[in-house]
Amino acid sequence: MNVRTTLRRTAPPLLVLTLAVTIAAPAPAQAAPPDPAKLTSLTATGANPYLSFGAKDAPGARGTAPGMTFGLDGRLTTTRIAAWQRAMATGAEAAASRPGGGTGSYTEREPATVRGRNDTRPELIRGVGSGRPESGSFTIDGTLASEAPVAEPLAPPAEDDGAIPLATETGISAARRAVTTSGTIGDGPHGSAGTGTGDFDFYELTGRAGEVVTADVDTPGAVLDSFVALYAADGTLLGGNDDQAPPDDWSSRFSIELPADGTYYVAVGGYSELLLPADPNDPASGPGAGSEGPYALLLQVAAEDRDSFAVDLDKGDVLGLNVSGGAARLEIFDPSGTQVFGSVVDLSFIVPPSSPLPKGGNAIADHIAAVSGRHRIVIERGAGAYSANAVITRPAAESERRGTKQTLLIDTNGATIDPAIFGTGASGERPVTGLPAFLPNWGLTEADLPRLRDVITRTVNAQLNQARRDARVGELAVRVVTDADGPETWGRPDTSRVIIGGTIEELEIPTVGIAQSIDPGNFAREETAIVLLDLLSGPAGSPVSLNTYLTPASDRVGFVGRVLGTLISHEAGHYLGNWHLSSIDDQLNIMDEGGADPAFFFGVGPDNVGGTADDVFARYGPGPLSTFEGFDGTENTAVRTAWALIKP
Repeated sequence: MNVRTTLRRTAPPLLVLTLAVTIAAPAPAQAAPPDPAKLTSLTATGANPYLSFGAKDAPGARGTAPGMTFGLDGRLTTTRIAAWQRAMATGAEAAASRPGGGTGSYTEREPATVRGRNDTRPELIRGVGSGRPESGSFTIDGTLASEAPVAEPLAPPAEDDGAIPLATETGISAARRAVTTSGTIGDGPHGSAGTGTGDFDFYELTGRAGEVVTADVDTPGAVLDSFVALYAADGTLLGGNDDQAPPDDWSSRFSIELPADGTYYVAVGGYSELLLPADPNDPASGPGAGSEGPYALLLQVAAEDRDSFAVDLDKGDVLGLNVSGGAARLEIFDPSGTQVFGSVVDLSFIVPPSSPLPKGGNAIADHIAAVSGRHRIVIERGAGAYSANAVITRPAAESERRGTKQTLLIDTNGATIDPAIFGTGASGERPVTGLPAFLPNWGLTEADLPRLRDVITRTVNAQLNQARRDARVGELAVRVVTDADGPETWGRPDTSRVIIGGTIEELEIPTVGIAQSIDPGNFAREETAIVLLDLLSGPAGSPVSLNTYLTPASDRVGFVGRVLGTLISHEAGHYLGNWHLSSIDDQLNIMDEGGADPAFFFGVGPDNVGGTADDVFARYGPGPLSTFEGFDGTENTAVRTAWALIKP
């Protein structure tokens, strides 16, 4: 299998629902390609102009980079969970609150000091759901009786320990369950004072299937911007984290369930552009010396309690959860037993305030039921008393007046927008250059614009209809239009838009695309996303430029239009309720993260040329959520998208 592992780095948007007015702005005859000096400046200050989730927020200015964005450059980046947590700590959505109105309660039946009775045999919660007389919101109160191993001290590792074959033996096994140690990233032979390929510290441990390995990296004084990852013995990356806890420095933490009995390896490193070594068995295969400095490490393998509960959902039900107190992870399983959502993070700040789904706490999770039946909720990762809030509701479209359609406006002629709606740190109304100004960069002219708009629109419509068919739902209540199709529709009720145009310099958003929110159930129906065109229309040679894949054999309009349509579907897909999917499989999904393999996302096919017969059409559908964004499980983006636009 060709594995493309895309790690993401992000910082917090403080979401503001804003209805901006689109103003057609005069565009220059031709948009300039990206300014290398500008991009160098952004990178020098800690901003990477290609990141899927936005800029690397520099020390002293943390929490100012964009939110749910999309970027492509062939680089690996990862998630800035800590900055999101800082935003939550100060934002209006920070407080965890029980849903109001019609709230029921359920208390776990397993005794507080007992472990194992409801680990896999769920307790059924009756009388909850989206129908009458069921309760649409309820709480679950329980206790986790997890093992708490005593950590033994371990001597600091000796260099070179920068790969799996050189890993420090921790002695963690059935007899020794946890250790504490310390080390320094940068003191090995491949640090900045050595070969410069990057220093990593690897640790070996053993565990049994179902046990949970926890790695907690503390960075004294925030000198080291750390990350931590878990590998199987064969070098397969199982997950990791960058900047998750605590939220006031560059520390990292993960807790990952072991899939099988065996030996595993934990790698500690410092942030760099590509983050991980190309080969975890080769200590010299790093991407370059990045952040360096000392760290303290807790490694633990433990048997943990988990509490399972069952609820009956109808097809199309929207389930939202959060948990606080002594539990840190939520899971949702569908009737077939497939894990459809797992979460160890609270990203509710990026869910619009108008959403009824629970916000705040240690973690949030959500799911839209693809089929009717009994679904399982699992609460785990921690010890002591917890409280979980749950909401079961229906997609917002179902409550719209009969005949109402959501308009998806593709804005191509330029607009005026305040980037503050994306929480990027930039603010103030500013003009955005329209699509026509970028046409010459792709070798196109104004005469190509009508067909290009048509290809874009047909691509989006085809992808939405494919989602409807695959989700097995009825008619969608949506119309896809461009600003060339008639009177301006932006600002009207039930109208969302994706702007196609603009540059990094104009909006001070170092990315390719960004959406205003993630909105499972589509409760905020007047939102904005944007796809910037400077990188996409840059000179050939950059993996993110469409020109790299254009040859005399290419249907230029067809290729550019299809890729832009897919990017529109991706960004609109966010505010229609989809989180990013990980690029660890070979299935091209519209909601895949950008970054690791632009040619794959652009669908250029085996010939690596765009606009030819072997091009691949991206689709909504099931795929793995990104573990580096704090999620796991299989999200079906076709189901989420279709129910967001269901006919009333």
